[in-house]
Amino acid sequence: MRAGRAARLLGAAAALGAALWALRQGLHAMPSIAPGDPRVLGALAASVGLYLAATLCAAEGWRQILIATGAGARRRLAWSQFLTAQIGKYLPGNVLHLAGRAGLALRDGVPAPLAAAAMALELALSAALALAAALAGAAALPGLRAALAAQAGGAAQLLDQAQGLGGWAWGAGALAAALLAGAVWMGARLAPILRAALGRARPGRLAAFAALQLAVLALLGLSLQAAGRATGAAMDAPTAMAAFAGAWLVGMITPGAPGGAGVREAALVLALGPSVGAPAALACALAHRAASMLGDALACALGLALRAGLRAR
Repeated sequence: MRAGRAARLLGAAAALGAALWALRQGLHAMPSIAPGDPRVLGALAASVGLYLAATLCAAEGWRQILIATGAGARRRLAWSQFLTAQIGKYLPGNVLHLAGRAGLALRDGVPAPLAAAAMALELALSAALALAAALAGAAALPGLRAALAAQAGGAAQLLDQAQGLGGWAWGAGALAAALLAGAVWMGARLAPILRAALGRARPGRLAAFAALQLAVLALLGLSLQAAGRATGAAMDAPTAMAAFAGAWLVGMITPGAPGGAGVREAALVLALGPSVGAPAALACALAHRAASMLGDALACALGLALRAGLRAR
């Protein structure tokens, strides 16, 4: 319990520090955006649409996890649980969307042990897949390529690069603290449930969830790329997917950061800043945050409509 409380405090401090760092890096020269430009509006609409598509894939992934643990669920029922609760992640604590989804599952007749097992499996597998996607695509990030080139060029070049990092080291440190807090927090709560859940889970359904979750990460990366088109932060799809997978992981597991606010934006500035510049990266991150909030609001409205339709039957 003490470890969990300390992790929440560390996560909240890391989120605040990361947010302040990101703002300091890019706020002074953020590019202006013409809200009436049809191209900007189209790019932002595409960002929202891709985010919503990712959320629907995640809702189906929740259904597959429920089936994997033996708590079979109809599609409309499982989707309504996931979509309705999503908006709760913007409340303090970054856990109320999970609690809300579990509460809806219990109300819909899912036994408490199975609901807990499904939640633990979803969180653990989502984090593992996001980490794998970020590492696999990291070579696409121009900043990492430059670091590797400097290392290959000799110690002197590497030292010059390290000295040039300046304030970027503070951002990396804050994100490392957020990851540490999240790992402690998740480990303290999920390990006992996860061991039991993995022992009885159905492998085929877990594979289906993994495929869906990879599709979620790809769609979220494309959503970020569309936000970049709206703000002038041009990036290719592999870069966007790799950057967002890492940023999403940090935001997801950081306790105390509502919706990963602060740490996700800082991670995107850290990943994209070397290629597009910190101001453009920050503008892209903030535009995507707005798109994701609108997407979650639409998802919640759809979830409420599904639940209303189920009650009417």
